Amino acid sequence: MIIKLYKKKQLSKKQMVSYLMMIGIIVLATIGFIISSPAIKEIVKTEVVDIKDQGYTLTLKNHQLYIENSITKVISPLLEEPLLDMTCYDINQDGKKELLVLTLNQEFSEVKGRSFGRELQFYTLEVENELLTPYLIYKNDISSVNPFSLRAGKLEPGEAYTNIFVGVYKNTKYYEEVMNRPFFFSWNGQFIERKWTGSYLSHNELMDLVFVDLTGDGADEIAVLERTSEGTYQVSLYQWLNFGFDYLIASKQKYTQQGYLKLEKQGEQTKIKICFLNNKEEEVGF
Repeated sequence: MIIKLYKKKQLSKKQMVSYLMMIGIIVLATIGFIISSPAIKEIVKTEVVDIKDQGYTLTLKNHQLYIENSITKVISPLLEEPLLDMTCYDINQDGKKELLVLTLNQEFSEVKGRSFGRELQFYTLEVENELLTPYLIYKNDISSVNPFSLRAGKLEPGEAYTNIFVGVYKNTKYYEEVMNRPFFFSWNGQFIERKWTGSYLSHNELMDLVFVDLTGDGADEIAVLERTSEGTYQVSLYQWLNFGFDYLIASKQKYTQQGYLKLEKQGEQTKIKICFLNNKEEEVGF
């Protein structure tokens, strides 16, 4: 019956031409929409370390860490294990930066659209036969707290220990809601110790964080990208005060889309910038 019906309603040549033209218009319109739509760019993280008067650029892309020699421009993988985040900081205070990484937890994530880390791993970086070689000095499986971010800095002037920030996605003793939480640790040269593992910096949800010394006193403030209860985003500044963080000020502007924070040196000053996934960025004003 279906076949007979199809035969009775065969398209004329004129109808066929019109039909094909309609398909062509739809296809062209779809292609045009895809081309004109802003593409979501992957966040690529870059760090630079200088060892024996030679610069090396470390780039984290597609969960893989690559190293580029500033002289030869040769790019090669540095670590085989896939990573979620990384940073470089002189945690041993010996004048050389160490490599700190958060490895990727490759098990299935129950949180849609999010990936989490598995291990904290710290490496010293040495040059051998003109090749940068990482040596593991510390590792710790922290997958139970769903870590998603890793940073390093110093919260107190003259403090002997480096402070490590780990963003985690969990509930806490006093708050049952699972959300982003700020955990801070101190590196004592052998392992990390808990410094402050709070539920909130404020009642806005933490999205990203950077350490930055804005006053030049040798202690870092923290600039925190937060999502407000209205669904907008702002950058707030906090400083460490005795046993917790003291709120200082929020950015003049609120943002309608999520981004991430980065620091940019301009002469003697360090600027805080918010970067969006369409490659646009702007300086944060307070």
